[in-house]
Amino acid sequence: MAVRAAIGASRIRLLRQLMTESVLLSLIGGAAGLGLATWVVQGLLALSPRNLPRMEEVSIDLRMLAFTTIVAALTGIIFGLVPALKASKTNLTVSLKEGGRGVAGGTHRSRTAIVVAEIALSLVLLIGAGLLMRSFERLTQVNPGFDPHNVLSAEMLVPRSKYNKRQLMASFYQQLLEKLKSVPGVESAAAISQLPLSGDYWGGTLTFEGVTANAERGNLASFEVDQRAITPDYFTTMKTPLLEGRYFTDQDSSKHSVAIVDETLAKRLWPDSSPIGHRFTFGRFPEKPTDWVEIVGVVRHIRHHRLDANVREEVYYPHAIVTFSQMTLAIRTSTDPLSIAGAVRNTVKSLDPDQPVYRMRTMDELVSGALAPARFTLLLLMIFAGVAATLAIIGIYGVVSQAVSERTHEIGVRMALGAQVSDVLMMVVGQGLKLISVGVAVGLLGAFVLTRLMSGLLYEVSATDPTTFIILAIILTGVALAACFVPARRAAQVDPMIALRYE
Repeated sequence: MAVRAAIGASRIRLLRQLMTESVLLSLIGGAAGLGLATWVVQGLLALSPRNLPRMEEVSIDLRMLAFTTIVAALTGIIFGLVPALKASKTNLTVSLKEGGRGVAGGTHRSRTAIVVAEIALSLVLLIGAGLLMRSFERLTQVNPGFDPHNVLSAEMLVPRSKYNKRQLMASFYQQLLEKLKSVPGVESAAAISQLPLSGDYWGGTLTFEGVTANAERGNLASFEVDQRAITPDYFTTMKTPLLEGRYFTDQDSSKHSVAIVDETLAKRLWPDSSPIGHRFTFGRFPEKPTDWVEIVGVVRHIRHHRLDANVREEVYYPHAIVTFSQMTLAIRTSTDPLSIAGAVRNTVKSLDPDQPVYRMRTMDELVSGALAPARFTLLLLMIFAGVAATLAIIGIYGVVSQAVSERTHEIGVRMALGAQVSDVLMMVVGQGLKLISVGVAVGLLGAFVLTRLMSGLLYEVSATDPTTFIILAIILTGVALAACFVPARRAAQVDPMIALRYE
């Protein structure tokens, strides 16, 4: 720059040259990033959960191309302007005496500030990813209230025009389940109106009699609950534990309406007594209730809607009493559930050739699908955190390397005066450690504030979990120190004679 200025280059021309180089580098980087993004987006779309809204609209289009170009150009202008101004403002006498060793980069303060910011931001993202990882691990250990392994589900909808009576409909499913139990490899078979984690829902308001807690009118309480119709062997097929009372039997009919409730409802209404024998009716505080239903059993709560929350209390009715035309089969097998898919279709066809079976899938698939949004969020944040950490490591390496280059003569003098290799290593690494310490401290403070915003994404993990904060801060510090060690080792290998002749 000094030579160019000495032979007549104006400051404007020097600025224009440096800004052109900066913007050109940014645009090349933006183009490379756009190409990488095209590949990454395709991979993320392939891994994204099917039920994520508007994923089909995600693509690299002209708007994204324009956005990338503008960001790349602005990056080149903004981050190239300060070092360009410094480099174009040269002292010809001093610069020419230094033999062209002047640095065209920004000031030491700006470089270190950028590196500190990179470390801080990467630590925030790493802690966010760490919290999500711990949350996801807890989520995979949640007991959904049933055993999903080796269970095949299949949906059916019998036509009301053909099965126009409740008895015919109930009889069809009863005969079908008996036939399915005789299929080789089938341990048990049952049916339910809304399968857990399938997205299907049926709820309604019930009024409970004989309530000892939370009563609103005398000994009555009324609120909305989840309701489902099941066949007698459903809970044994799904391996849902019976906590009190009994399961349904084939003898349960409309002459005596019965129901099974889950443990959350029992604890809410009868925390200190048994719900067995108590009754409820339909609607909110009906004036003259006639259809009383007796509670005969209590089962473990099943997470029908989400694995990370108990959404609502549950009530189950015998399918012979509350009959649905659309039911989902649940078939427990001793082998791979999908291996009996053909046998299930043939069994249904033997009973009714016109009856279709659709949406065959395993319960493991449903559980995996329920975990998919959390898994996808974790994947995205891990990618962002990994990129940020990589940039931070490159930044700390670059700053320390630049410092070593600028202090080559000083290092040579120190070694000529008796400094040991360990002294040089400690000096260089210590310089990097100062930047790392400041960046980690700022990052921990930022993470403490910002991770509270993602508390809704976490399950049984605090947004300020100290274990996650400490471990990831130590890991990032260790990796960053390793990046400092490379230029530090190079500095320790400086030959004092060569370094002193460097001037």
